[in-house]
Amino acid sequence: MGRLGEDAAVAHLQARGLRVLRRNVHVGHGEIDIIALDGDELAFVEVRTLDRATMLKTPEQSANLYKQLQMQRAARGFARACRLKVLTARIDFVAVEVFEGRVVAIRHHQNAVSFNVTMAMGRGND
Repeated sequence: MGRLGEDAAVAHLQARGLRVLRRNVHVGHGEIDIIALDGDELAFVEVRTLDRATMLKTPEQSANLYKQLQMQRAARGFARACRLKVLTARIDFVAVEVFEGRVVAIRHHQNAVSFNVTMAMGRGND
């Protein structure tokens, strides 16, 4: 189901004009589902996929504080590992709902998680 959700998220982002650069990037103990370019801005994207038949909460509600902090650390780690000198970035969230093996809803939330870009390059604090 996770792969179905990620594939749907990629198609959705591409339809909105984003260029997907990488998928399933492991950074330290975290993972970034999708890294995409939106104009000149880098988007680190977390995808949450839930089955409507069994979900007790929305995909948005499943992205708890721990997951948000993990995304921030992974995005900073990626920026450091790639030695990015200039970085305009954000952390997005794509909620995917499936039912009976089909995607029935996709919601894209830009800037869903607070992300201090200068911190990614080691020059600031959150």
